[in-house]
Amino acid sequence: MNKLRCLNVILFLLAISLRLAAQNSYQERYSQFSRQTLSSFSAHTDSLNTNFAKELKQDWNKYQVSEGKPRANSPDPQILPIADATQNVSNKSLPVSETIEVMPDKWPTNMDAETAAGIYQGNLETISFMFYGSKQEVKVPAGYGRLHPSGISEKDVSVYWSALSDSNYSIIVNAIKAAKSQIHLNDWGEYEWVKGLSECLFPQNQNSEQQLFTVFIMNQMGLMFKVARIDDRLTCLFASKQPVYFRKYVIIDTYIFYFAEPIRRVQDVYTYNCTLSTKVAPLDLRIKSPMCLGGSDVIRVDQNASSLNAVLSVPINRQMMRFYNTYPQTSIEVYASSMPDVSFSDELLQTVRTKLTSQSTLEQINSLLKYVQVDFPYKTDIEQFGVEKPFFLEENYYYKFNDCEDRAVLFTYLVRNVTGLDAVLLDYGDHISTAVRLPEDIKGAYVSIKDSKFYVCDPSYIGSTIGMSIPKYLNHPVKVYSL
Repeated sequence: MNKLRCLNVILFLLAISLRLAAQNSYQERYSQFSRQTLSSFSAHTDSLNTNFAKELKQDWNKYQVSEGKPRANSPDPQILPIADATQNVSNKSLPVSETIEVMPDKWPTNMDAETAAGIYQGNLETISFMFYGSKQEVKVPAGYGRLHPSGISEKDVSVYWSALSDSNYSIIVNAIKAAKSQIHLNDWGEYEWVKGLSECLFPQNQNSEQQLFTVFIMNQMGLMFKVARIDDRLTCLFASKQPVYFRKYVIIDTYIFYFAEPIRRVQDVYTYNCTLSTKVAPLDLRIKSPMCLGGSDVIRVDQNASSLNAVLSVPINRQMMRFYNTYPQTSIEVYASSMPDVSFSDELLQTVRTKLTSQSTLEQINSLLKYVQVDFPYKTDIEQFGVEKPFFLEENYYYKFNDCEDRAVLFTYLVRNVTGLDAVLLDYGDHISTAVRLPEDIKGAYVSIKDSKFYVCDPSYIGSTIGMSIPKYLNHPVKVYSL
């Protein structure tokens, strides 16, 4: 009996040993496969960087700098027009010159799949920096901040690019991906994050290593950045899917490259026309997901909304306001389609919906129209800021005044999120208005889009209701931005 028990124990232990051996064999095969796969990715990306570094060594071309493009709109009126209560409202189809849909994702995906993403086994040190009110901690290879270029010539840039590509940068790329996922950074937010890290890594910036590092990393992330030499330093250039206004630029191989930081005076600009990969894409300036900046750095803004018979109290994230102030000025549809801070939008929409809950859809639209018309003091950007400054949604509540385009952005957001109806922007060239697709036909001015009628609603035409247009625009060709 004891012999049988011993035999069973031996057989049991043997079975466990065989299973463990099989598991170890599987794990070893899996580890080998992972190493080979990561090695393949690394080899491919390293090959790209090696070839690119050779290209950078060639003489750079001299490019002519163009002044920033102004926005097409003429200056806003000093005083908003007031609707005539006796105005005859009749059916009128406005002439549409162009219909523009918010920029689709038509560009190739970025290089995330090609980026070496292995686990770095060397010595690490932790770098900490503040990013719009939140502490960021990033592990980097030890001594990384002591990696400096010898100068700013083509050869110096080439050698430094090679050094960066040999420096196990994959751990930094992985850290950026993690931050991008946690904070919901868009492309411009990603650039700001990398710039913050570069300033922490290279505080002296003795040979523009901050700019070189930023461009290097942004390229590894699949975004179209270049480094350029101006006078005695290097700077960053970027390409954008959307137009950028009031910012100097150069044209390289049909692409417009804007200066990442505003530059007042510049003489000669030298840069290259090669790219790291065919899969690097221009920046998308839309904010497609609400970003998580600032932590608890929030203030409350109270608004006496007389038209709604309510006092609106909304939280404003001050770090988001800082972020918006760094933003390249771009086209109106970017502001109208961008996602605002979650806490702000939740509280705003809850209050407005509660006030309008007993109204019909048409009554709700007219109430929203009146709210934007009368409860926001008007002032042009030039009067308020001295420069043009389109607002993201929250900025309508943060600043004391807004103008025509800001009202249009706010109104379309409220209509889409309170009534659930589609809304578009109407651009007359010297004025921005809106139009809403109604569930029924009414009398009034409208634009036809894909066999649907969108009725004019002008948040800057004081006292107007659905279907009423400023008379001078009834026969004016209008550009439509579909959101």
